[in-house]
Amino acid sequence: MVDRRKDGSLFPVWMSIAPILDANGKIIHYIAVQRDYTEHQLLQEKLSNEIKMQSLSIAVGGIAHEFNNILAAMMGMHIWSGTLKMKVPRPSGC
Repeated sequence: MVDRRKDGSLFPVWMSIAPILDANGKIIHYIAVQRDYTEHQLLQEKLSNEIKMQSLSIAVGGIAHEFNNILAAMMGMHIWSGTLKMKVPRPSGC
């Protein structure tokens, strides 16, 4: 629910309403308890943003890891192909 402050601004509230019964079980009044929900809502949004950032960092870390694997393979192939082109001197006794 949403309520209005004295200055006219709106704020979220949590409200619980319960009936008050007489001796015969007939509803004679209602009682309501209302609580400002603003801080709770802000904490929920903050937690949601932190979860999103954590998920993003895990995804980015995984992508970086995969990219690093590709680069390592490319460097390994480059080094391996370079050693094949090098002439290795033969021992003099052969």
